[in-house]
Amino acid sequence: MKTEDGIKLQKYVSDCGLMSRRKAEAEIENGAFTINGVTAVLGNRVFPGKDAVAYRGEEIKPQSKKYYIMLNKPQGYVTTVSDELGRKDVCSLIDLPVRLYPVGRLDYNSEGLLLLTNDGEFANLMTHPRYEHKKRYLVIVAGLVPNNALDMMRHLRELDGEPIAPVDIKLLERNENASKLIFTLSEGKNREIRRICEKAELKIMQLKRFAVGALQLGDLQTGKWRFLTPEEVKELKRKNDNDKAKSLPEKVRSNDRRAVSDRQKRDNRNDDRNSGRRADGKRAYKDNRTGNFAGKSKRGNGGTDG
Repeated sequence: MKTEDGIKLQKYVSDCGLMSRRKAEAEIENGAFTINGVTAVLGNRVFPGKDAVAYRGEEIKPQSKKYYIMLNKPQGYVTTVSDELGRKDVCSLIDLPVRLYPVGRLDYNSEGLLLLTNDGEFANLMTHPRYEHKKRYLVIVAGLVPNNALDMMRHLRELDGEPIAPVDIKLLERNENASKLIFTLSEGKNREIRRICEKAELKIMQLKRFAVGALQLGDLQTGKWRFLTPEEVKELKRKNDNDKAKSLPEKVRSNDRRAVSDRQKRDNRNDDRNSGRRADGKRAYKDNRTGNFAGKSKRGNGGTDG
């Protein structure tokens, strides 16, 4: 295959609504894709409409219409398209004639807000750590959580040798039977909340995600789903666009600021020149004593041009 043309296989896969680009790269490395019957490798490119791409023996094709779904995931479902243990997957809860895949994950025993889409670019933007879409969870743990456990979890910066971002934890209420907490995460480490609670020797009774960014689960019933509104999709994409600008290298941002500053200086010089132009279009000269502009007189006295 020519490498200078076509599109990257992982992008083609995400355009087909099968999975995100990052997940596609992992599956390519696992040998799960073929192009025209030949096992694909990272770096292969695809010519849409000419090449036949298959995933585990099933041909895939791009989907023109994009779907954006919010699901209130119940416990007992996996957030994968297929499961080696034969457990129920979240896609089985959505009755649409289109291939969807989850944006991010909620583990088997967790519940709450989960996004699904066939828009690979959207999924990539929503899950990439750069964009930091804050996710909020209601966490109910057994017993009365002590203050030192809360402090320890808030100051935790490493899990099993892996660095983690600070986690915001708010105590809603507590008694001898149970404590209610709100966890806010800015990244998506595997089973992060459960592992944090294990470190504090807390037993989780319920873990429910109820918000992603400004998007709220609201009164959507468990196991039910709805389409995102165009406004909700636009807002999520707008957040990504803003973060893209923030993520530009400082050199690029400073160059942009310098260009704006140079334009402003040129505009100011033009304003000064224009303000020194007479109504008849002839050049006027500034009187350094008064600061006023005047026409050039024959006597050279800089008198005001009436």
